[in-house]
Amino acid sequence: MNARESAGGEAGEPGSWTLSVGTSFPMLVALYLRESAGMHDAGPPTLAPIEPRVHGSEHRHLIADVGGHEALRIEWEAWWHQLIRSHSELTQTPDIPETAQFLGSPALHRVASAHRGAAYSWAEERLREHTHRQARQAATLETEVEAVVRACERTLGRPAQGFTLRLVILPFAEPRAWFAEPDLVLLSHQLPDDPPLLRSYLEPILELLV
Repeated sequence: MNARESAGGEAGEPGSWTLSVGTSFPMLVALYLRESAGMHDAGPPTLAPIEPRVHGSEHRHLIADVGGHEALRIEWEAWWHQLIRSHSELTQTPDIPETAQFLGSPALHRVASAHRGAAYSWAEERLREHTHRQARQAATLETEVEAVVRACERTLGRPAQGFTLRLVILPFAEPRAWFAEPDLVLLSHQLPDDPPLLRSYLEPILELLV
């Protein structure tokens, strides 16, 4: 994942930690396809809608002979799980996933092929928006993480354990965060603009890591 990174303390020292902040082009594409197929509650975790909103398309005839919407949902969720698990390798580079990777998922392959151009354009525009605000939002996130970590250290009476936290900013329509993996948090692009609300999401996560 291309990201802005910061660290608390020197690597290996008590209280050292690493924070990376960025976005994910493959996740943007996946979210577009989720919305275009009307799978608004697909997950896990169950995520908020994206913005700007994507109009759903009728895929019934496109995927009827390969399992229909039930198969599409299963295949999309398997892909999303893979993206979550491989988050350390994600990239902001605007390179849409090749539809050939979905050959073992025929329903997803057909939908991805049908929406390839639109998904690319939508994700690329979101990437430009993220790049425009990245420095400001990353600075806010670093400040809030640092403050929460230091507060936890004072409460616990010891330095923080070494940990890595990756924050993936995505264009969700609700200012929320989702704890997707032990060191991965998905958060709405709106959340860094509300530091008190941001901290309310970060505190329980960082208490587990510190």
